[in-house]
Amino acid sequence: MMVQQVLTETVSPGGGVRIILDLFPEKPFTYWKQTGPAPAGSPLFILGLKPDAKARPVQARVVPPLDPAPVPTAPPAGEFRERETPTGAFCTPG
Repeated sequence: MMVQQVLTETVSPGGGVRIILDLFPEKPFTYWKQTGPAPAGSPLFILGLKPDAKARPVQARVVPPLDPAPVPTAPPAGEFRERETPTGAFCTPG
C-alpha cells in the first residue's frame, strides 16, 4: 500500500477536479502518467504508481492555492489618519 489518503476538490474557474494523493513518505516509488481524450471527448488523465526500492527520494513540491490572495480595502474616509514622522526624528536599531 502506497497511498494513505485521496482527496478530491472542485476547481474554479473551469470546473475541473483536483485529486490529491497523500503517499507514505517511507515508501519509494516511480510513476508514469498518460493524458488524452476520453471516449466521450472529455480530458483523461491516468497516473500509475509502482513501488521501487531503488527510487531516490525527492522533496515534495508545495503547490500554492488557486484562490487569489485577499485584496486589502481602504478604511472609510475620516476613520484613519496616517501618522507623520516629526521632522528630525529617527530610529536606531535595537
